[in-house]
Amino acid sequence: MDISRKRRFLYSIVVLLAAATLFEGGARLVWKPGKGTLYEEHRQIIDVLGLPGLNETMLFDPVLFWKLRPGLDSFRVQGRMKDRRVDFEVTTNSLGLRSPEVRERKRGFRVLAVGNSCTFGLGVDDSQTWPARLREEMSRTLGDGVEVINAGVPGYSSYQGLKYLEGAGFDLKPDLVIATFGFNDSDVWGSRTDAETGRLLRMGTVRSVLGKSRFYRLLTDLLRRSGAVAGGKTVEGDRRGKEPRVTPEEFEENLRAIHEVCAARGVPVIFLIWPYRNQVRKGDAQLIVYQPLIARVGSETGSPVISLIEPFIEAAEEPLLDHIHASPAGCAVVAKTIASLLEQARVR
Repeated sequence: MDISRKRRFLYSIVVLLAAATLFEGGARLVWKPGKGTLYEEHRQIIDVLGLPGLNETMLFDPVLFWKLRPGLDSFRVQGRMKDRRVDFEVTTNSLGLRSPEVRERKRGFRVLAVGNSCTFGLGVDDSQTWPARLREEMSRTLGDGVEVINAGVPGYSSYQGLKYLEGAGFDLKPDLVIATFGFNDSDVWGSRTDAETGRLLRMGTVRSVLGKSRFYRLLTDLLRRSGAVAGGKTVEGDRRGKEPRVTPEEFEENLRAIHEVCAARGVPVIFLIWPYRNQVRKGDAQLIVYQPLIARVGSETGSPVISLIEPFIEAAEEPLLDHIHASPAGCAVVAKTIASLLEQARVR
């Protein structure tokens, strides 16, 4: 490269850097970025639930998208769930789980409950969640050493549940896993599927560096708003919100993967089929939406499946606070149903 070409090359670099600096400075003057697409999607979930205070219990996680804050001490959540006002407290341990501290050494049988807000116990106090009630039920026959760890998180899908098990879940050394998923999987709250969000979060350093540029974020935001870009893919028009967070095929794959990671460690897994309010009110136990997929995976893998539809239909007290979340009475029904079946199976 001769001197003149080197000068032109260096001049071009300087011009590009100057232009980039100018664009970046301009973007910082005229545009204030939001908290990111993932934050907005999680915020939308919180809005759907109708409990804005619940957002304060969450932290960002690059693998799970969000997780519960560790060390919450009777954090009060108030709001409305559909047509019912709720006021409940949330306490988390040092691992960010809605359970007492997990002993490093087990004293007895340990159950790990993974799932969504139904497992978490949205709308009820810590001691009223079904994992807490299950521990009480099982302790009557197995003694005080029984532990039931509540790893449920509001908004979680089977994708997040599988990632949790593959990550920290088995560090807890469970003797049994109980998995409850389906509602968030079939919903279309976000702008992309969970698998797409996971891929975006794994994309490496280039996107991370670019993401710090306000000009880059402004440009991608404008493209996204125009419908030219959605979920990192070029599309014809805006199709955000058209796909479920987890497709039916992905849902079955995730449940099978949960069975496989448990089986590889010699840990049995039980899948729960959780009812909708309309099923309970109509006394209709026919499986709908993603419920049949749970039954099929259980049948094909040999993992036990417990349907809670009929126990909720037969409940003496109102078992639901809204369309899916259990009341204290409903949580007691869940716990007694599971404990009874475990006792029949002579689980020790």
